[in-house]
Amino acid sequence: MSIAEVKLIASELEDGETVREVCPFCQGGSGGEKSLNVTVDQGAILWNCHRASCLEAGGVGSGKLVRTSERREPRKARITPYEGELAYLTDEWKEYLAQKIGWKEWHLEEGRPMLAPEDNRVAFPIFSPMGLRRGWVLRSYEPYDKYKALTRMDIEEPHLSYYRPNNTPHVVVVEDIPSAVRASRYADAVALCGGGLGLDYAMEVAAHYRSVVWALDADATATAIRLNRQFGMLFKDRSSVLVLERDLKDEQEERLCTMLEEYTYE
Repeated sequence: MSIAEVKLIASELEDGETVREVCPFCQGGSGGEKSLNVTVDQGAILWNCHRASCLEAGGVGSGKLVRTSERREPRKARITPYEGELAYLTDEWKEYLAQKIGWKEWHLEEGRPMLAPEDNRVAFPIFSPMGLRRGWVLRSYEPYDKYKALTRMDIEEPHLSYYRPNNTPHVVVVEDIPSAVRASRYADAVALCGGGLGLDYAMEVAAHYRSVVWALDADATATAIRLNRQFGMLFKDRSSVLVLERDLKDEQEERLCTMLEEYTYE
């Protein structure tokens, strides 16, 4: 068996598409399981066998990148750390966030926002899968501010923020931190933080979860469907779309609980 078979599978894919097939190296074990993910992304073929016993692919979370003649440099995050002053939220700001995005005491403890007084913005930390801070989203609530959200990364990592109080193999992917924190009371959640979702981002999420629900804001349903089509095969169990009538951060708590319980898999 050779890498040529992986290239043959990839030759039938459009850019951004993923397919799952029997691994040509381990043959999917005795049962012939379709354990190999193959994705084409900007002139690159990314493949990964999910069987830990596959000596070629090396097990879950690994992968090998095979470049074609259309090689492009991988996208890198721009590192622009926030170096301004930060302060604790005042009672007035806490009350404002409760009214604006439904954040109560539990949400404040989970999201750990600060205040950037020089900019009159709320500073939401961006958390890695391990719970370490990887940057900030500075969110303005001024009605006429052209730049509502400014992302500042401390390190060169994906602009994804993880909230994992439930520690389950299932995750809800949403657009922003306020929605993610509210969703995380009922399911693990990941916020895109305005960075979009390329293959490198999707693979980071898939490395930690077996199934995903794409629950983007109400005006981004088409994007959620596209992400589901492009990256759904990276997730071993299931990938689906939750069509929203309003943004998750704007939902009533009872309705939010009901929606997410329906999409939390046991």
